[in-house]
This record gives sequence, structure tokens and C-alpha cells, in this order.
Amino acid sequence: MANRRNMGIEDTPLKLANEITAIVNRAWEDGSFLENVTPVTRDLLQYWFSDVFCDMRPFNFHPGQKQAILNMIYIHEVWQQAKYQYPKYCMKMATGTGKTWVIAALLIWQYLNAEEDKPTERYSKHFLLAVPGLIMYERLLDSYLGKEMEDNIRNFATSDFKKFEALFVPPAYKAVLFNFLQTSVVSKEEIGRKVTGDEMVAITNGNYLSRRELDFLAKLSELVVFSMEAEWQTSLNKTHIVVSFDLKSAIRQGVVKTIVLNCPRELAVEDQDYKAVHDGRKAIALSEGQKLLLRAGLQKLRILEREFGKFTKGHKGLEGKYPKMLVICEDTTVSPLVTEFLTAHERLSEEDVIQIDSGWKGKVSEKEWKEIKQRLFNVDHCEKPKVIVSALMLREGFDVNNICVIVPLRSSEAPILLEQIAGRGLRLMWREPEFLESKAENRIRVLEKQQEPNNYLDILSIVEHPAFLQSYEDAMQEGLVGETEAVPNHRESIVGDMIHTGLKDNYQDYDLFWPVIAREQEEKLQVIVTKQFFSEVSELRMRKNFALNLVKTIYKKLPYPSNKGEFEKFFMLFCDRDSKVDAFVKINEYYHSFASITYVRTDGMLASYCPDFMVKMGGELFVVETKAQKELEEANVKQKQYSALEWIARVNQLRSENRMDCEWSYVLLGEAAFYEMLANGALAKDVFDWAKLDKAKIGHRQR
Repeated sequence: MANRRNMGIEDTPLKLANEITAIVNRAWEDGSFLENVTPVTRDLLQYWFSDVFCDMRPFNFHPGQKQAILNMIYIHEVWQQAKYQYPKYCMKMATGTGKTWVIAALLIWQYLNAEEDKPTERYSKHFLLAVPGLIMYERLLDSYLGKEMEDNIRNFATSDFKKFEALFVPPAYKAVLFNFLQTSVVSKEEIGRKVTGDEMVAITNGNYLSRRELDFLAKLSELVVFSMEAEWQTSLNKTHIVVSFDLKSAIRQGVVKTIVLNCPRELAVEDQDYKAVHDGRKAIALSEGQKLLLRAGLQKLRILEREFGKFTKGHKGLEGKYPKMLVICEDTTVSPLVTEFLTAHERLSEEDVIQIDSGWKGKVSEKEWKEIKQRLFNVDHCEKPKVIVSALMLREGFDVNNICVIVPLRSSEAPILLEQIAGRGLRLMWREPEFLESKAENRIRVLEKQQEPNNYLDILSIVEHPAFLQSYEDAMQEGLVGETEAVPNHRESIVGDMIHTGLKDNYQDYDLFWPVIAREQEEKLQVIVTKQFFSEVSELRMRKNFALNLVKTIYKKLPYPSNKGEFEKFFMLFCDRDSKVDAFVKINEYYHSFASITYVRTDGMLASYCPDFMVKMGGELFVVETKAQKELEEANVKQKQYSALEWIARVNQLRSENRMDCEWSYVLLGEAAFYEMLANGALAKDVFDWAKLDKAKIGHRQR
């Protein structure tokens, strides 16, 4: 019978972790956290989590990762308390929520503090990363050292630290950290053998460490051990949990995929066995029920392949969106039967299917293992393989973003934890910001309203036998899992209302540019200006149901937010219909990042922001910021106003051809004032002249 324990969602006692989180968040909000850490730690935390830096990056730590990092650092550095002689901390984070990035951040924090000061009992330059399986071990080597090339040399440029350096390390610390990583990371075979001076990152898996390696590690003056375990519910770990980010939180926040169950109707009607046919302990054939499950999974996979392919083909920024199916087999005698069935009877080639079971490395040659490993680690970036067949890998951590369908083939009615089944497919595939609204609405639809999904962007389908539906009952009641019966069969049911829109044929008639002003050349008293035309961004992605067909803009359509986007919608229609408006553009911060203004925040930090619109009317150009009425008096909004006026003043000093032969002005338009003037018949010029700012107006409340 299903219960909260076998579903992996038992309401475990996490009171301590929750209390720690509350204390840490209060300290973070009131500023006392940063007042009580080292200068290095302060630099790192501000770089990782301050809006100033986060707004400038396309990727950041998500809330669960941020909480884990903050809790760990606060306890270790601010509280400076340990329950035992050697501090032990446990971070409980759901599968697929990026524990490796948290560990990377904590390693950086430890190392840079030890580098700045001498290593102490609190900071170290020696690290041991222990993971449970071979796949995760190989992945960590790639993460820290970079991918292995044909000559067996690893390319550091492909490491996570280098690819995501804009997130992990402030520029001032980059040289020190990268030198450390490139000279001091050792594989399990190199522990105690490779000379790394007084610093080291050792990576190992399972129970590999021998007495020799253990003796070597024991002699180190200080050592930080990061152990990544699949099981946390032990008496040792429970007493040390300092942060909890469970699967429900991860799903609700959109950090991982949304899970839906799909039970094929044929299995519900017919009494089909879910177990393989056995001769003794060895499986000799798949049952008809298993074949039906596999066919149902393939049907969904092929629909996703077709519609994702149509949507992404030829569109920049959407490369590598190849959906995959994972078949979880009951044991290693079943996986070859699945591979044979798929290739012999379901029109899949040998290249379409990859079979990978735990312990395979010892069964194949080193050359064959390298080929298997490269196919598996690059599966997201290649059209083939399409299907991954595996046994006994439920606890193996391998980073595949594109698994969209999972078919679990079971050996008995014994329950398997939801996180074990879904864990390998939870990582996000559609991470781009323009998909966030659509995915958020879909989560509410599937998990709260218990309706069919209206798109399959970051939906993980588990094709399950009806005999096991009861084991998901608690998960569905908790809002962890949705259910679907319909087979999606058209574009809108897969990608929803997402569309691509390009430039109009006559876009030159409405094209505007943003003057990027370089530093003045003092000797010649000249200013270097680069004209950044908005048409250089030739395509946008948006939701069809929240987009407008407009005349006086370069794009065929312009979007507005689905949530509280009415102000922007009516403002665009207002500009388009005014006969005195020549052209306008809606500035998208993700696509038009060049159109930004730097300002000084109230906390003294430099930041930048993108205004909302540019509107050209004859010889005037208005840079427009639209705000809800309650936002007009925010302190940082006023800081933006001062900086915008200074920037506008510099623009107006440029040569006429460098400012589109226009006099520029800055407009801060409140929502209530706009609607009031609109109701009174005001034209665009009236609105802009009234809302136009100068320094004398700043500090007075707008209507």
C-alpha cells in the first residue's frame, strides 16, 4: 500500500533546518550577514546574489541553491559553532536541483578564504569530492577539468568553472582560482601520487579509496570532504541537516520539470503483465505489457521530436533541443531485451539506442567505454541516441537535460521512490526566459487544477502500468504529480502558443538605434559612438496570445506580459494609433541588452537597467519608463531617474547624426496617470510632455 514514506515525501522532522533558514534570511535582509563575514566572503556573496550582478547574467543560482549556500556559510563562518570536533553539515536537496553547483560555490568560498589568509581549522585548500557512482565521477572530472580530448588531454575551456565563470567567480579572483583548478585537481588514481603542492581537489567514487589513499588523506593538516549521497535518511545525516529544498518546492518554483503520469489505455483495458518472462532468475523475453509501455513511450517521444524540431529548426539560441526517452529496466538481463525490441521491431537504428548499465566500465574495453561515455555525456547536443536503456542506475547522477519521457519496467509491485524514477529526467530543457510564463501557467493547470497540460515545455512524462497508479496517490494529493490521458497530436499541444517573429519587410522605415557612448578621447576631445540598431536583433520569441500586430515598429509582432501586462499593451496600442508617432520600439532586456543605462543604487553599488520603450516623434525622441503607480516612489527608481537624465544630457551633446537628429527626453509614466489622461483624450505628445522628467521634478510624487 502506498504511504508517504515509500513515496519519498515523508513529512520528516526538519525543524532545525527551517529555523536556521529563517535566521539566515533575516540576517541577509537586514544586512547583518555581510557585516559578520570575511572580506572575501562578502565579495563572493555580493557577486553571487546581489541584483546588480544577477541582472547582468543570463544564468544565476536558483532560490534553493542560494539558500543552501547562505545557510552553510552562515553556520560555519558567522555562528562559528560546531556540534562535534569536526563540523558536519548535511544539505537535503531534491534530485536535479543542482547540488554540484552548490558544492562548487562552497569550494570556491573555502579556497579563496584560505588563499587570502593562511589555512586554518575553518578554511582549507584540500578537498575530497566523493560520489556514489561512476557516471557522476566522470561528470565531476569534466566539470572541474574539462572534457577529455582525443589525445587524452582535458580542455579546461569546457569545464563548468570556465563556461560559467560569469556566475562562479568575481573577475578579481579569477586568475587565482583558475590556476588552482588547472594544477591541483586529481582523479581517484592520482590521489597521493600527483604532486599538487599544498593544495588539492581529489575526486573519487564509491568505495575506491584504499588504505594507501586513506593514509595520505589522513596526514593532511586540514581537509574538506563533500560527499554526495543518494540516501539522506540516516541517523548521521538527519542530525546535521542545515537546509532542505525538497522536490515539491523545486517543482512549484519551476527549478525542475513538471511530472505527469501517462497510463496507456490499452493496458487499462487489457490484463497485461508488467513483468518480463523469466527462466529462473534470467529474463528471456519482454511481456506484452512491457511492449505496450515501450510503444506508448515511443509514440510520445516521436510527437515531441516532430514538434520540437519544427519549432527550433533554424532558430538561433534553441540548438540542442532533442527530446530523449529513458527506459529503466528491472535488471541487467532485461536491458538487452529492450534494446533488441526497439531496434528489431520499432524502426530504431543502433545509433538511436544507447544501453548503459551500472558496472559496464569493467565489462568493456577502455576504448569502448570512452565511446559510450562520450555518447552519454553529449546526448543533449546530438539528435542521436534518442533512447537510453539502463538498469540499476536509479541512484547514478548523470546530467541529461533533454529526457522528456521515462518508461519504468518493474520486476514486482514493490514501490520505487518517485525521485528515483523521475530523478534522471528532472533537469530543465527549456531554460530560456521567454518560456517562464508559459511553463508557470502550465504547472498551475496540471498540478493545482488537475487538467491536461496545454504544452510539453519542461514536462516529464512517466509512462506507467495501471497496476502502479496507487503508488502515486500521495504524490498527486501533494501536488507533485499530474495525470494525462490525451495523446498530444498538434503543434499547440506541444509548444503551446510560443511563436517566433521576425522583422517586417519595411522594417527600415521604423528602425531606431541606441547610441553606445564610449569613453571620451581626452587628447582629441572626441566621443566615440556606436549606433546599435534594434534591427540587429532580427528575431524574437513570444506568446501568440499575448502579442500585438503593430504598424510603427520593426517587428511583425510585439509581446506584453501575460500577468499584469495590460498597461504595456495599451501603451503600445496608444503609440501605434497616434498619427504624430513616427516609430517606437519595446526594449526587451534579454534581446536588447545593449540598450542599458548605468546607475548607482541606494547601497552604493553600480547597476544597470533597460528602459521599457523608445518613441520617436518628429525631432523628438522619448526614452520611456512605465511603472505601476506604487513603484514610482521606490528609492532605486529615483536613482535610475538621476542617471537616466545624466545619460540623456550626454546624448543631447552628441552630433545630430549620432542621436537620430532628435532632441532626447526621459519620461517616467505612472499607470494611473496614463489611464486618466487617456480617458481625457490626451495625445502622445501631451502625455510625454506632462511625464517628462527633469531634476527639479524628481522627488515630487507623480499623479
